[in-house]
Amino acid sequence: MKMRIKLLILLAAVCALAAVLAVAASAERVLPSDPGVERVGENDSLPDWYPVTTGNFPFYHDEDAARIVDRADLFTPEEEKALEQRLADIRGEIRRDIVIYTDVTDYGLGKDILAADFYDFNGYGFGDEREGVCLFIDMDPDDRGGWTCCTGSDTRGLYTEQIANLIDDDLYYYLGEGEYYDGVSAWIGDFYRLYLKGDPFLNWLPDRDVKFERFHDEGALRVTDFTDELKESEIKELSESAEEVADKYGIDVVVLVTDFTSSLDLKEYAEKYYKYNGYGVGDDYRGVMLCVDRSAGNDVEILTFGDGVRMTDKARERMTDHLRDRIGSQGLADALKNWIGEADHLQKTGRVPRTFGSWLGTTVFGSILGSVAGFFGLSGAKRRMAVPRTQVNADAYVVAETLAIVAVSDRLINTSTSRVYAPVTRSSSSGGSGSSGGSSYSGSYSGSSGSSHSGSGRSF
Repeated sequence: MKMRIKLLILLAAVCALAAVLAVAASAERVLPSDPGVERVGENDSLPDWYPVTTGNFPFYHDEDAARIVDRADLFTPEEEKALEQRLADIRGEIRRDIVIYTDVTDYGLGKDILAADFYDFNGYGFGDEREGVCLFIDMDPDDRGGWTCCTGSDTRGLYTEQIANLIDDDLYYYLGEGEYYDGVSAWIGDFYRLYLKGDPFLNWLPDRDVKFERFHDEGALRVTDFTDELKESEIKELSESAEEVADKYGIDVVVLVTDFTSSLDLKEYAEKYYKYNGYGVGDDYRGVMLCVDRSAGNDVEILTFGDGVRMTDKARERMTDHLRDRIGSQGLADALKNWIGEADHLQKTGRVPRTFGSWLGTTVFGSILGSVAGFFGLSGAKRRMAVPRTQVNADAYVVAETLAIVAVSDRLINTSTSRVYAPVTRSSSSGGSGSSGGSSYSGSYSGSSGSSHSGSGRSF
C-alpha cells in the first residue's frame, strides 16, 4: 500500500512537471490566443511559430503575447521582465506595438522577411493596419545583424530613411559592443519618442496628439548652448546683452548653438525651436533668431519673425559672414557678442556696420583702383590733347566745312524708363544630422503574408 501511494505521488509530480513544461513551451511560442492556425513544428526547417499555410493568413491581435522573445538568450530573466513591463506601459499609453525577437538564424528567409513574418504571424499590431514595429536581432556567428520592420501607415510614415539611420546609429553601436540590453532599451526609447513627438531626439517638440497653442515664455533662455562650449559666465553675459536689445526694440532676441539637428535642416530646426519654446513678442511673436550648427562647419541661420524686425538679405548675408569670420579668429563667445551688437545696430539704423578689416580693405582697394584709373586716364588725355596757336579772332579757330548747325527736336521729356525688380533668393542651409547612413533601407516590401512593411537593417 505504501509503495502504491509513493508511486501515485511520483506520478502526480511527473504530471505536474509536464504541465509546467507545456505552459512554458506555449509561452515561448507566444501564441496563447492562437486562432486555430496550424504551425510548422519544432523539427521543421522553419521556426516553430511559423504557420503551415501563409496564404490568406487570418491576422489577429494578441494582447497577452510576449513582446520580448529571446531565442538567442541575449537578456537575463530580470532584463527580459523589465523590458516586457516597459513595453506594456508604452502599449497602454500610445496604442502601438513594439516587439523584440532574437534568434541565431534567419532560417534562410532573410532578416527583413523574418522580422515581417514574426510580426505578422504572431498577433501583433493595433488597429486595421496593425500599427507597430518589430526589431529582429540575428546572432548567426557568420552573419550577425538586425532588421527593424515597420507596419502601418503612421509607423512607416514616421520611420523615414534619415530617421532610420539615426536610430540605427544608436542601436548598432551598443550591439557591436555586446551591450544588448542597453542597446534594445535605447532603441525602445527612440521609438517611443518617435511615436510621441514625431522625432526621437528633439525632446522639446510638443506631443503629436496635443493641439499646440502658441505662447510667450518670459522665462525662456535667450541663449542656449547644446554643445556645452560656452562657459556659464559667457552665457550669462550674452543673455543680458540679448535681453537689453530685446527690451529696447520690443522684439525677442534668441541665440541657439547646436551640433545636432536630427532629421531637420538647420532652418527648419531653428523655426521649430523658436515656435515651440515660447519665443516672440506680441500677437505676431516678433523676434530675431541666430542658430549656429557647429557640426557643419559653422553653418548659420538668421531668422526673423513677425512685423517690425529690420533685416534685409544684404544685412543677413553680411552678419553671417562676419559671424563665421569672428568664430574662427575670436572664438564662439566673442563672435556671438558681436552678433548681438550688430543686431542692435541694425534695429537702430537699418544697416549692419562693416568690420574694420572690411572697411580698411575696401578703402585701400578703392584708393589703389582710383589711382590706377586716374593715371591711365590722364595719360590718354595728354596724348589726345593738341594746344592751338593764339588767333586774332574766334573765326580763325573754325576749320572750314567741319561745323554745321541744324535744328533738332528734344524729346527727352517724353521718354519713360521702367525697371523690373528681381528679388535675390538665398538657398536654405542644411544642418548636419550626425547620421552615418550605414543602414540598408526599404520604403516598401512584403513579408510572406503579402502585407506591406518598411524597414532598415545593418550588420554588427
